[in-house]
This record gives sequence, C-alpha cells and structure tokens, in this order.
Amino acid sequence: MKNQFILFICIFFSLNALSQSRFIQKKDGEILEEKEFYNEKNELVAKFKKKLAPEKYFDIIYEFEKPIKSNDSIIIKVSNVTFSSYPPQININNVFKEEAIKGKPFSIKSLQTIDGKVITLDDLIGKPTIVNFWHPACRPCIKEMPILNQIKKEYGNKVNFIAVTFETKEKVERFLTKREFDFTHTINAADFMNSIQFKVFPKTFYLNKDGVVQKIEGAVSIDQKKDIVKYINSLL
Repeated sequence: MKNQFILFICIFFSLNALSQSRFIQKKDGEILEEKEFYNEKNELVAKFKKKLAPEKYFDIIYEFEKPIKSNDSIIIKVSNVTFSSYPPQININNVFKEEAIKGKPFSIKSLQTIDGKVITLDDLIGKPTIVNFWHPACRPCIKEMPILNQIKKEYGNKVNFIAVTFETKEKVERFLTKREFDFTHTINAADFMNSIQFKVFPKTFYLNKDGVVQKIEGAVSIDQKKDIVKYINSLL
C-alpha cells in the first residue's frame, strides 16, 4: 500500500511538471494567459480591420524575449510590437539566398499558431525541426502533403513539424476542413518571410536540435521519402 501511495505521488508531481501554464507579459507589464492574450489581440485586429477596405491586410506582429520557465509556468515577455498593414504578399524585389540561412539559427523571433499560441526558436531547441513553407493556393504544396504527413506519423513527438504560411487563420482553417496536413500550423507570417526574402513555395527547412538550419529543399516527392527519413535520423 505504501509503495502504491509513493507511486501515486510521483505520477502526480510528474504530470504537474509537464503541464506548465503559458503566460504573456505585455509591454505595459500586464500578464495574461496565452489564450487570453491572443483573444485580446484578435479583437483589436478586428477593430482596425473595420476601418480598412475588405481586401486590405492588417495584423499586429509581436516579438518576444526568451521565455522564463519555472516548475509550473512559462512567461513570455513582449519585447516589441509592430502594426502591419499591407496586402499579404511576399517580397518580389529581393532574391532568396539559401547560403545566407544555412548553418545559422532559424531566424524566427516568434510565429503565431492557428490555435493562438506562440512559437519562438527556444521552443524548438532539443529536437530536430522540419519547417514547411506553403500556402493554400500552391498546388505543389498540396501534392507533397500526403508524404509530409507520412513522415510526421513516423516520428511523432520526436521531431518538431511546423507549417508556415502568410495566410490568415480563417483561410488555413477552411483549407484544413478539406485536406489533411498534420503539422503545427503557424499563420500571418508574411513579415517573417519578407525578412528572409522568401517567396518560393513549397520549401522545407531542416533544423538540428540546436535550431540551426542544416538543409533547405523544394517540393518533396515520394521517391525522396527514404532519403528524407535517413536524413532526419541523422539529426536525432
């Protein structure tokens, strides 16, 4: 009976350690639960959009400091706020240069997920990461999704699988009702794509456990799956 009680206590504290609550500290010092923070943000964005023409794009882009972690919580402090208003187009003037990105840490400051969370580079550290750049109107992107889903299923939680698009939450959710794409989805990433002069889809970045970009590839075919699996294994 004593052993069972000790086992129960161990399991209880282990589960508590794994279920850390995530909070965002705003520029004014106010701390909100992550979901509440993004609900507030979405309400503010909606107010601004009412003043714009329907075809215009508007978003609030947050940059964050390195998360502060404790036993039961993670606090992410906002370091900068940018109001972004333009059509969600990728930069057409600059040239994407792989050599400027490979061998360096993945240069995200933050990416917003479709369910209102935030991903920073620190969140990716410790596992290899596959980052797929796509958008709903990209046919080659759609064609490679079944292969990417198979690879994701093979590795489960051993690898981070992130999908990045400049599109909105509404458009991505509508797409996902029709097609399966089993990655963690991030949205409204036009500013980030422009910062690395990215504009060709699809592209897949392979990051090592330290978040450093090791390899960049274009559209994935079924013939490449074996080589991709072998390469991901080398990153584990």
